Amino acid sequence: MEAGDFAEDRAPVSVNDKWGYIDTSGRFIIKPQYVWADSFSDGRATVDDGDGQGYIDTTGKVAIEPRFKSARRFAEGLAPVALLDPKTANTDDPSWLWGYIGTTGAMVIEPQFEDANPFSDGRAAVMVNHRWGYIDTAGAFMVKPELDHAEDFSDGLAYVVQADGYSGYIDTSGRLLITMKLGAEVQEARPFSEGRAVIGLLTTQPGEANVPPLLYGYMDKSGKIIIKPQFPLAEDFLYGLARVRLGATPKYSYIDASGRIVWTDK
Repeated sequence: MEAGDFAEDRAPVSVNDKWGYIDTSGRFIIKPQYVWADSFSDGRATVDDGDGQGYIDTTGKVAIEPRFKSARRFAEGLAPVALLDPKTANTDDPSWLWGYIGTTGAMVIEPQFEDANPFSDGRAAVMVNHRWGYIDTAGAFMVKPELDHAEDFSDGLAYVVQADGYSGYIDTSGRLLITMKLGAEVQEARPFSEGRAVIGLLTTQPGEANVPPLLYGYMDKSGKIIIKPQFPLAEDFLYGLARVRLGATPKYSYIDASGRIVWTDK
């Protein structure tokens, strides 16, 4: 059995290779019938019937017919979907273009991107000519497609990697607010959550026996490290707390926004 995350009081669950949805009591409210199913968002969930991907509503009724090669979750009333590029339809190497539909299934932003992510904070990361940029909900570029890598916005900031190897966090206008150099000290940087972002710093030579090469800490939106890298594992903050692991122990702890341990597994 496999299961996805609960959202809108429903979770996708697989039984005998067929996906359906359970409610919070564990009862199936949409019977297992799909090749694959995703969690709900904006009252819609992506499902795959074996011939294509589309969307159902929370009652299990088909809301948007499964006519897409790939369909991602709705956010802010829009969802990225992939359709066959008509220019390659009769070739030996077909390709797909991504656009955005509304909750009725109508195309809002025409398919034109090599890849596309869901919207967050009014922006969506899209790929053109193997470079990433950000569009607004009208499809206009707010950040030109010049980036090697682009994460979704969270807490008003998005982590990006520039073509010159420098990385950092931009605001929704594309202004670089926090700059860092990957491969120097910072090896990993994650999206902000509740004003904190997990960062991973290299502390030893990679592969050194029994010593984790990365230790994780947290920085604030000014780029200042406010909880020093000391954890072999660290997760995002949620409701004021973050789960971390201390040292080589398999036990987990929870810290508050100041880094103070408030609970440890016994």
